[in-house]
Amino acid sequence: MSVVDEVWERLEQQPGSAGLIAMLQGIAASEPADGYRLAHAMYSDRRGMSALAPDALPIVLALARDSALPARDEVVLALNMLVECARSQPAGRIPPAWLPAWQVCRAAAEPLVADQDPKVRWWAVDLVERPGPLSNRLRTEIEPSMRIRLLLRLGQVATPTDDQARAALAAVAGSPVLRLAALRGLNRLDPDGAAGRVDGLVDLFTDPSMPASVELLWNPADEDYRPELSDLVLPTAEDLPAAVAARFTARLARCGEPELRVSALDAAWQVLVLRPSAGPELLTMAGALLDDPDPRVRVRAAHLLAMLGKAAAPFADRLFALLDDLNGDEWLDGTIADFACWALARIGDPRALPGLVWRLTAVHREQGRSWTGGDPHRPDPYDALIALPEHAEALRPQMAEWKKGGLLSAADVLAAWDGRDAIPCEPPAGAGLDSVACRLREMRQQYRPWHETSRYRTAMVAVATLSQRGPLRPKVRAAVEHALSLDRRLSKEYYDYRAVLDDERVRDMLQRALRGEAVRMPALSIPLPG
Repeated sequence: MSVVDEVWERLEQQPGSAGLIAMLQGIAASEPADGYRLAHAMYSDRRGMSALAPDALPIVLALARDSALPARDEVVLALNMLVECARSQPAGRIPPAWLPAWQVCRAAAEPLVADQDPKVRWWAVDLVERPGPLSNRLRTEIEPSMRIRLLLRLGQVATPTDDQARAALAAVAGSPVLRLAALRGLNRLDPDGAAGRVDGLVDLFTDPSMPASVELLWNPADEDYRPELSDLVLPTAEDLPAAVAARFTARLARCGEPELRVSALDAAWQVLVLRPSAGPELLTMAGALLDDPDPRVRVRAAHLLAMLGKAAAPFADRLFALLDDLNGDEWLDGTIADFACWALARIGDPRALPGLVWRLTAVHREQGRSWTGGDPHRPDPYDALIALPEHAEALRPQMAEWKKGGLLSAADVLAAWDGRDAIPCEPPAGAGLDSVACRLREMRQQYRPWHETSRYRTAMVAVATLSQRGPLRPKVRAAVEHALSLDRRLSKEYYDYRAVLDDERVRDMLQRALRGEAVRMPALSIPLPG
C-alpha cells in the first residue's frame, strides 16, 4: 500500500474537510505533479470509489481552476479520470452522494474547455456533458488537435435532434483529418445514419494526404506520441453499429495499403468477437483476402474464416490449398496453415482430420508460446476438439497418441463428447429454477462484466435443467427468446476465439430448449493463462 493510500484510509476513518483539503493540495502541488496518483487516491480497482470522493470533488475542481497552481493540467486529468470512472462503474462501486455532487460541480467545470492553458483544455473536453459549450468553443478554437477532440466529444454528448450540433459537425471542411473527426462525431450523434457515411470514411482513409495529416495534427505538437493512420481504424469502427462497422472494415481491407488492410482485419475481428451479426458482412471479404500477397493479411483472413465456422464452407478448397503455408505475422501466434486447418475442421471438412490433433497440440509442445489477449491465436486443443463430436471416430486414435504424450488428458474431450461433463444447477437458497432462468430477461445488449459471468451462466444452466422436465413455461421461454434476440455474445466475457465458440454452443442449446428438446449445458472453453 502506498503512502497516499495509507493517508487516504486514515482520512476515511476520521472524516474532516481540513485533512482532506490539505492532502489533495499536497498531491496536486507535489513535484512532479501526477494526475494518476491523485485520481488513484480517490478510486482503486480494489475498493471502487472512496466514500470521500463526493467531498473531494469540489476541492479538486477548485484546484483545477486555480491558475496559480503549477501543473494544473494534471489536476484536470485526475478529475477527468474520476468522472469517467463514475460514468462507467456499476452503482454499487460509486458512493450515492457522487451524482448529486457532480451535478452541482459540472457546470463549473465547463469553462475549462476555454482555458488559456492548452493542456488544461485538452483534458477538460471529456468533462463537458452538454453540446452547447463544445459548439461555442469550436467557433474560436484554432489548435487542430483540440478541434478534433471537440468534434469527437460533441458527437458523443449531442442527440440526433440537436440541429445545431449536427450543423457544426457537417460544416467542417479543410484538412482530411478534421473531416474524419467530424464524420466520427456524426456517427456517434446519429448511428442510424452511419451506413450512408461509410463511403466517406473509406475515401478519407485512402486519401494519399491522410497519413501525414494524422501524424501532424491528431495529437498536440508537444506530444511525443505521433499516431499513424492505421491506429485510427479500430476507434472509427467502434463508433459504428456492428453491421456498419463490419461493412466499413470489409471495404477498407480490400482497398487500402497493407498496413490499413491489417488494421481493418484487426478491427473486423474486434467487431466480430462482440457481435454475431457482423459475420455475414465479413465472410466474403475474408475469403477474398486468402490470396493477398501480404502474409499478415492472409493469416488474419484465415483466422476470421475459422471463427465464422460452417459459414466459411464456400472457401474450403482455398483453405485446403493453404495447409502448407507456414507464413504469418511475427506478432501473432499461429501460421496461416494453422488457421486454415482449424477453419476446415470448423467447417466439418474431413480433409482437416489427418494429423489434426498433432497440429492442435503443438501449442503445448512448443516452448515460449506467447500471444496477446484479444489477438488471433491458436486454440487450446480441448476448446477446438469439443466442438467436433461428429468426427470422434477419426479423432479418437489420434487422441490416444496425445494421451501417451502426457500433454493434456484426452478424457476431458471424451467426456464432453459423451455428455458426461454436464454442469449441475444449484439455484440460490429460496430461489426456484424458473426464477433463476428468468434472469435472462435482464440481459442487456452491452456487457456488465462485474456480475454477468456467473449470474447468466447459472440462468442458462437452469434453462437446461428445466428442459429435461418438459416444455419450458411461458415466462422462461420469453426470457430465453430475449437473450437470443440480443446482438451480443451470450458466453463468458472473453475477447478471443472462446467467446465465439462458447456463444455458438450456448445459443444452440437455448434454441433447442425452445423447440422442446431436453438439453444439457454444453462443455465450454477453458480459461487460458495470460
